Amino acid sequence: MKWFNRLASARNFIAHIGAFYLALDTTEPAWDLLLVKGNIKQFDDPRTYVRFSSVMEIMDGFLGCREAMQAHLVALFEAAK
Repeated sequence: MKWFNRLASARNFIAHIGAFYLALDTTEPAWDLLLVKGNIKQFDDPRTYVRFSSVMEIMDGFLGCREAMQAHLVALFEAAK
């Protein structure tokens, strides 16, 4: 559930600190959008940005466990009755 930790980190950043800056990683033939956590000039610390490709992995992880999460939530609601 590595994707879940990345989702939680991005959510906490947006909720408690602010919006991401946008940048492009052009070092590879397939460019990647970067969601940057500050106005930085060096991209040597991966903790300071989130790759859009990672966002896609988060979405895939979320969609992959959607049925299990739904079953869990239904069980919680049933138990609360």
